[in-house]
Amino acid sequence: MPTFTPAYSRARGIFTNTTAVGISYRVAASQVAHLVPDVLELAEEPLMTSLFLSYGMSPVGSYTEYAHQVEATYKGSKFHYNLLFILDNDAAIFAGRELLGFPKVLGKSVIQEFTGTRLVTGSTERPAGRKMVEFEFVPEKLATDAPPPDRWMLNLRNIPVTSRWSAPNRSRIPSCGSGNEVR
Repeated sequence: MPTFTPAYSRARGIFTNTTAVGISYRVAASQVAHLVPDVLELAEEPLMTSLFLSYGMSPVGSYTEYAHQVEATYKGSKFHYNLLFILDNDAAIFAGRELLGFPKVLGKSVIQEFTGTRLVTGSTERPAGRKMVEFEFVPEKLATDAPPPDRWMLNLRNIPVTSRWSAPNRSRIPSCGSGNEVR
């Protein structure tokens, strides 16, 4: 890796001109249990969240992002466990995936607002040209300040064996937002 262009920025994470749409719903635990590590507990009908985000500017430039999360319990506390993030900025993928274990992959998300109406639409594609999810939404009012997060996020970080003489596979669950790993 060239030293003059690292894979991720060490700049403070300031994001401006951000648009966010969050959609929450419930599913049967059996529909998502195979996606969640055994150390996490799911309710009978866990809360799922789909987030569509557009960042006007960040330490790695502008980009869009789709996040898919499930509410899970770990050691008695509730968290948002991150199932998948789809982004259109490779530097943002590297930074979140390598440093914090976010399950980030390359794709495309779009949020559109239409002049003369309150309609907001959005979609996410992976691979390009194949829509995975889309929404239409008419907001009741504009939220100028985002509410503080109601719980931390969890990721699963896997450290694979690279040779037969290496230590066994290791997995750890870093929490995001607090800057600490949850053990």
